[in-house]
Amino acid sequence: FHCASFHSSSTTCPGEDTTTDDDGGDFLVKLRSARLSTPGSFVPITSKFDLTIKPAVAGGHAILGRNGSGKSLLSNVLIGGDENVADEDSDSTDKNVPKAPIHDGELFHANGCSPSRSISHVSFESHQSLLDQGGTVYAALTPHGGRLSKAAEFLIVRFGLYPFLHRDVHTLSTGEIRKVLLVRALSTRPQLLVLDNAFDGLDVPSRAALGDLVSKTLRGFRPDILVQGVSSKNTAHTQIVLITHRAEEIVDEVTTVSMLGYENEKDNLQQPQVALRTEMRNGRTGDQLLRTAFLKEECKDEATMESYDLLIWDWNDASLPSMEQIRSLWESGQHRADDSVSVGAMSPIVKATKLHVCRGETTLLDGLDWIVHPGERWLVAGGNGAGKSTLSRLLAKEEERQEGFSEGTLHVSIDASAQQRGVGWVSTEFHMGLTQSKKIAREILLGADSNVPPPTPPSSASFEPYPSDVGIAIARWLDLDESLLSKPFRELSQGQQKLLLIGRALASRPHLLILDEPCQGLDLLHRRRVLGLIERVCQSTNTTLIYITHHLEELIPSVTHVLHLKDRKASYSGVRTEYNPKHH
Repeated sequence: FHCASFHSSSTTCPGEDTTTDDDGGDFLVKLRSARLSTPGSFVPITSKFDLTIKPAVAGGHAILGRNGSGKSLLSNVLIGGDENVADEDSDSTDKNVPKAPIHDGELFHANGCSPSRSISHVSFESHQSLLDQGGTVYAALTPHGGRLSKAAEFLIVRFGLYPFLHRDVHTLSTGEIRKVLLVRALSTRPQLLVLDNAFDGLDVPSRAALGDLVSKTLRGFRPDILVQGVSSKNTAHTQIVLITHRAEEIVDEVTTVSMLGYENEKDNLQQPQVALRTEMRNGRTGDQLLRTAFLKEECKDEATMESYDLLIWDWNDASLPSMEQIRSLWESGQHRADDSVSVGAMSPIVKATKLHVCRGETTLLDGLDWIVHPGERWLVAGGNGAGKSTLSRLLAKEEERQEGFSEGTLHVSIDASAQQRGVGWVSTEFHMGLTQSKKIAREILLGADSNVPPPTPPSSASFEPYPSDVGIAIARWLDLDESLLSKPFRELSQGQQKLLLIGRALASRPHLLILDEPCQGLDLLHRRRVLGLIERVCQSTNTTLIYITHHLEELIPSVTHVLHLKDRKASYSGVRTEYNPKHH
């Protein structure tokens, strides 16, 4: 394909390098007659499309679509793919950007809008890249050494990162890492910033702060940064391309929306293709935009689509498997423990006593006392950095517990008589350990991956994959097309990978199920499906659940207890009915 700066009839907006296209309009990035394909594949997944990303003065640009529709592929094209390898003079530190997945067509960047110099992004891939690079937060924000820029100093205060500047990035929570990526991206004052599900992992105050920053970035920051000592020359508009699955993240300053969705046209292999259409927002709310993007294929007419309430969760969805089907699958080939024994009479499945966890000089958990009995369902809540993911990792990974603690004890007791796989775990950390796996997706689903230890209890004998009939049934319940299971795991989209890992955790039919932000990267319809299935599993089995989320509106009804962590300590531990998050 042709990838070059487009030099004809250039015009420049104040503070921005832009180029005028053949239609007389300014642009930063332009695609013509493009088709996308997954890396390593010779088969395009999209029909031909045109796309123009205009300067920020035209308003922000959102890209919407279901999981697997090609949003992140399109994002990788916009940021330059293999063109976006940092050179010696580049501010970019992300060496791990996937190759541009463009099958054919033309890609143009405006004069001065170099992918390696003028385009930044925050994504699942840049999160992984930051962890691969390691080092301190300060080093991540000053890739060429020296002092922090004025813009970085302002953003560090805005996101509350000052106490973390000299911490190793590996001691940060998922949400804290996202904040570092956002500060790094915004402080370079790029002409184009691509935010690919960048709100994921952030707590409520941080999501509000990011939404405000996105709005003000599109407007040019005006007084906010100026009072911090940043000159007006350095506050030129940055255009933002926002890729999201959540209505509340689509700020008012977004004026153009591109939607990826399946069309009737098929390729030579009779596979449905994805089409891209771009529209002006025309005052539509985020909910209305998501209805159009997600439901146009599902609903027969506009009236049906408009009547669909995205905010109401149907826990009795008739399309979910019945309780009898789940019980039958859960019990097949297993000798179950006596379920007639009351939960209160059983030994705790989790018991933490004065648990104090440190990594170097960093305290991750401080004096935690906590007891979880079999069959209980717990929400673990708290802000970014409170210790939730540390606790999740300790519960899921025996080797983490064997490293020892500064003080206290943590016991995870799995009932061996149930002959279950022990602990099923879904988390961003676990996902990142597998994201580039060459294993076939079906093998990952069934637990067979040599690169990451499967979630089994330490007492297990040699590892055996989960029964294929169980895994395939659960994949079907999650609406995972069986054709996806034959692909290499790394060729699936982030959302498809997450669905598969949720399926993997359920296929183990675990005694303890730990879901650490399981809905990150999932579109609304898949979030509904996942949460509905988890709720049905809780209704049907005695599985103990530990559920971590920053989105309390997605809390399933079966959750009965809450542990709220604040400053790495438990500020509340008790029944859900007496829990008020505003008081913690």
